[in-house]
Amino acid sequence: SGEVMLIGGSPWTAYIGKLELHALHDFLTDNCADPLVWISANKTCIGQKMELNGESLLQYIHDVSFTSPTGNKISFDENGNVKGRYEILNYRYVDSKRHQLLKVGTWKDGVLDFDKSLYDTMQYGIDKDGGVVTSPPLSQCALCAPGQYLLSLPSSCCGKCQPCLGASFSNSSYATVCYNCTALGDFWGNSPTNDSGSSGCVKIEEVFLTFSHPWSIVIVVLSVLGLLCVAATTVIFGMKWTSPVVKSSGREQMILLLFGIATSFLLPVIYISPPSLGVCVIQRVGIWLCISLTFGAIFVKVLRVYRIFLNKGSMTHVRFTEPHYQIIFTLFIVGVQVLIVAASIGLKVPGVNKDIRRDSENSNNF
Repeated sequence: SGEVMLIGGSPWTAYIGKLELHALHDFLTDNCADPLVWISANKTCIGQKMELNGESLLQYIHDVSFTSPTGNKISFDENGNVKGRYEILNYRYVDSKRHQLLKVGTWKDGVLDFDKSLYDTMQYGIDKDGGVVTSPPLSQCALCAPGQYLLSLPSSCCGKCQPCLGASFSNSSYATVCYNCTALGDFWGNSPTNDSGSSGCVKIEEVFLTFSHPWSIVIVVLSVLGLLCVAATTVIFGMKWTSPVVKSSGREQMILLLFGIATSFLLPVIYISPPSLGVCVIQRVGIWLCISLTFGAIFVKVLRVYRIFLNKGSMTHVRFTEPHYQIIFTLFIVGVQVLIVAASIGLKVPGVNKDIRRDSENSNNF
């Protein structure tokens, strides 16, 4: 617009030159004797009190003030910046072919001088129907959506909305920080990797081997087949309880062996069960109880047969080969193993450990 004057280029160069001349004149007046005698050889004057350099000249520039050709007073603040002076103009609609700029106030030296008589007639543009807008527009920053927070930026008045990711959340449009879900316990943001951020917290899902998992189904099926085999063997063994073959095999010892094998097939079900203190204790004790009972019964049985055949040519009876001794020896082996397991439980108490791991498919490293 030709009605708004923009000052730049050579006029400002002239102002700067005039500014430097004013500062140099004030420096010489304050630091040189009268009349002024300038010694060009060492760039000093007679009676000089301060060395003339860029720093000292800058101090005088800060104190300079003068009137421009347009009648404006030019001065500087403590930072060396020109004190601003602005005219506030209202762009007004006159008719379909003509507009005008009307001065309604000034801003000078940090003071606003507004013509209040013109305030009610201010115009703020043209609406979509072609009418004049007489009410000032609402100036505000866009609100951040829930799940985001307002990040203040030096280069922006309104800042920038950033998502609350991972274990953080915000449930307000005026949030300036994200809150931590972990303060509630084992919780995480309800949208931890999405750019929209989390507006609430959800409990972290506990993942463990369940009965519906394909591998669990395979293990349970094999365990059931094993138990059916043990049950069938036990039934047949009971039916032939008085037969010479069953008697010579050591019936009581075989019962302990079948019991150990049956518990071995039942133990995998415990490993698939939801983690708890009781399940952890049974896992620690059960595996060693099954192993010691099964292999202990086999060991005592083999040892009994070995001792009998070793004493084959002798007329004396082999001691400690009776069924009740076999049971005592087997239970002794099991008891020793139970004591060892109990000691290990005392050294390291079983319990449920929760391990939170990062999702490998999560690009935000949460």
